[in-house]
Amino acid sequence: MRRIRRWLRGPGRFYLTLFFTVLVVAYVVVPWIVTLVETMSGYDPAYYEPKDRERQDYLKSLPSIAQTFLGWETTFKLLLLVLVGLLWLIGVPFRR
Repeated sequence: MRRIRRWLRGPGRFYLTLFFTVLVVAYVVVPWIVTLVETMSGYDPAYYEPKDRERQDYLKSLPSIAQTFLGWETTFKLLLLVLVGLLWLIGVPFRR
């Protein structure tokens, strides 16, 4: 138990903060970037076939970013990002 406490006082705090940051970035930031890239490279054919209309109607029926932006999941993700920022500010001291 003493070894764990000593490790957490030293470099362990940094490594735990780094590990938590990687998890949060993989869970929050990467899906947002993928969604952004997918919306920028949209499907824009020269003409529509019947299956394209069905696909377009199906995509409109899915919950979009604008509809779910202020949902619980987004709030949770934003709180995780704030927590990561606080961990870096408080948990890992700045040494000069």
